[in-house]
Amino acid sequence: MAAVHPPQHGAHEPLARLPDLPIELLECLLSFIPHPADLLALARTSRALHALIAPLTLPWHSIAVPSQNRCVVARLLASPRTALTVRRLIVTDTWTTRGPGYRLCCACKSSSGEPVEVDYAAWEACGARLTGLEELVLHVRDVGMWKGFLRAVRRASNALRSVALQQYLGFMYRLRANARGAIEALDEVRDVQALDWYSALGQGAELFHALTRTLRANAPNLRSIKLNISSEDTASTSFWSLHFPCLHSCKILNVHGSRHVGRFLAQHPTLEVFHFHTASGLKFDLPSDALPRARDVDLRYYGFPELYITLLQPLPSGARRPLHSLGVCAQALGRKYGQEEALGVFCAQLREVSTLRTLTWIDLSHSLSETRSLAPVVRACPRIEEVVFAWNLPTGAALTALCDALAPLPRLHTIRSPASSVVPYELVCQAEVLGRGCRRLRRLNDCVRLLRGGQEDVEGECEGESWRVVKDGRAFWERVVL
Repeated sequence: MAAVHPPQHGAHEPLARLPDLPIELLECLLSFIPHPADLLALARTSRALHALIAPLTLPWHSIAVPSQNRCVVARLLASPRTALTVRRLIVTDTWTTRGPGYRLCCACKSSSGEPVEVDYAAWEACGARLTGLEELVLHVRDVGMWKGFLRAVRRASNALRSVALQQYLGFMYRLRANARGAIEALDEVRDVQALDWYSALGQGAELFHALTRTLRANAPNLRSIKLNISSEDTASTSFWSLHFPCLHSCKILNVHGSRHVGRFLAQHPTLEVFHFHTASGLKFDLPSDALPRARDVDLRYYGFPELYITLLQPLPSGARRPLHSLGVCAQALGRKYGQEEALGVFCAQLREVSTLRTLTWIDLSHSLSETRSLAPVVRACPRIEEVVFAWNLPTGAALTALCDALAPLPRLHTIRSPASSVVPYELVCQAEVLGRGCRRLRRLNDCVRLLRGGQEDVEGECEGESWRVVKDGRAFWERVVL
């Protein structure tokens, strides 16, 4: 094996020496890179390294690719060895516009600038080669067009355990696709342990009945469910009558509530993750012995305090739920709990929970300018390391007030909030304000704190720090999973 010398000083020398590694060692190193965005960034460091990244020498364990990228499909068809090693596949249709797209191996446009059409027949043939596929994500405009591909994958791979079908319909659901094709595609989802379904299709009742059939057929094996129907059809209440013996994670978004939600939770003692986002305004009771293993609970838009307080109270056995992450609605804490203020009772119980590390704060006023409820909650859980806000951060004096409310958290290192409309300069300004009050803060969305010289005092406070927006390559692909 050729000797590899340590890189000398210089901006480009370490990158230039990567291709000097023996091909066996280089292939071994590259096989541990799970995300193609990281792989591509490494490949672009030199032409020689890029030439080494080929299906014949590199096992691609995880591939995220535009659906019309025929180059990748052709390589998978031409190389059985490559297709055999694929464990995770993400296919997305979001590159069908004329705008610049992300290029994995080749352009997704023709020489005339028109988008390349998806070759569904080629994808179906490719699916028959994916014999080792374990996880599949389809983030596409019409799930029904992928029925043949789903059938081919189901027949080829006995290892398929996780399927995510996400009907991407454009901004604010401007495109309303027909549900018939999606219903037919659901018939090909069998024997999976994790199912993720997202859509805003019409014919909500018919679609949900098909989803119910799929869930019942997979009930003995399902460990994880995520449903986002975006439909006001009340037929979705039938979900709460289902039973899954091995269910560990349940995320139900935009599905109507029911008075049977509490009974559903009591019948699933193995649940560790439960997210329920609904604006139906329906109140339900949580049995005192429900969710004994709950680690992550997010009850977004739920405006009644009894449920949050019950989650924090001891179980009948005397033990407390091992909550690591909790989502709380501010308006619920502003109500009465019997004859007492709900906020005071909630904070008293919260002080007894020593495991909480992430707090999600939901304010139905669509604003964070009001921090009177947040401040006492923060003081009741000083071990919090991450705070997630459901709405955009405020500006001006309201941001300063928010910083003061978070200042009592000595371990806070991450703050997250929706930032789709925030330009990088504004994000940096917000991070600087919050960073002055929260001295251990390291990240605000994509904005990270960089140290000059890397010096920290004994209290963990930074000297001479700066903030910069850093786009994480792998986060680009994680956004595909809604």
